[in-house]
Amino acid sequence: GSWSVTSEGPLLNGTFTPSTKVYASGKNKTVKQGEWISMSLETSENGGAAGHVNGRALFSNLSVRAVDFGFAAIGCNDWFGLQVDDVKITTVGDEKEKKNSSLGSAKAGDTVGVAPCPRNGELSEASTWELLSSWQMRHVASGLCAEIEALKSGSKVFLAECARREERNNGGALQMQQFWNDYTRIRNNPASILIGANPDATKLQLAGSLDGTLFVAEDDVDKAAAQWSTWTYFPNTRQIRNMYTAQEGFGDQVFCVQTL
Repeated sequence: GSWSVTSEGPLLNGTFTPSTKVYASGKNKTVKQGEWISMSLETSENGGAAGHVNGRALFSNLSVRAVDFGFAAIGCNDWFGLQVDDVKITTVGDEKEKKNSSLGSAKAGDTVGVAPCPRNGELSEASTWELLSSWQMRHVASGLCAEIEALKSGSKVFLAECARREERNNGGALQMQQFWNDYTRIRNNPASILIGANPDATKLQLAGSLDGTLFVAEDDVDKAAAQWSTWTYFPNTRQIRNMYTAQEGFGDQVFCVQTL
């Protein structure tokens, strides 16, 4: 049978999209129906990737892009039965993330920016958010909400006490904390987060840059300053990321909205 190490899985017909990167491929003993086999895949930023089938190494020290991280799954490229047993996910060597001792100390007035998302299954309180039905972004660890400086291009974002619904009118505090989004789409695709009193008329949106800045950008005006202006919310990790699937061009990093 044939095997390959790629940047994304195959389509149902066994083919790959043109953008798929093939890191390695080869042939191995054909797996027979009803036969149990053992497989292992190990990835680390320093040691690369290694794969074994029934204890035999298929590849090792294979360099893969660091942007591919965050999820592990077992699937098939066609519709047929598959039985899986004894699945384990463990930390590789010393690759465990170093925890920031300042976590949980966020306070009103702190800057909200973007930074590389934590890896290897580690979750950071700095990048954990709730998207509320009031369109506010609440920082879980502190209970504070993200707020913009002003309803204009270039404004930065900081933490503040969460405003009440009655404070929404006439430029009230709630209006400065409303980050409009499509509830379903932002969980399944990159989507804009709009800012302004009327989400149907505003030209303002939330944008980020590689220097860690999170700011208000205006359509067609701030394209040079904004490296991206679409976001995806991951409910399981409560992260607001700058991509849904891995993309290149961001220094092999996935960026999350974080308290700084």
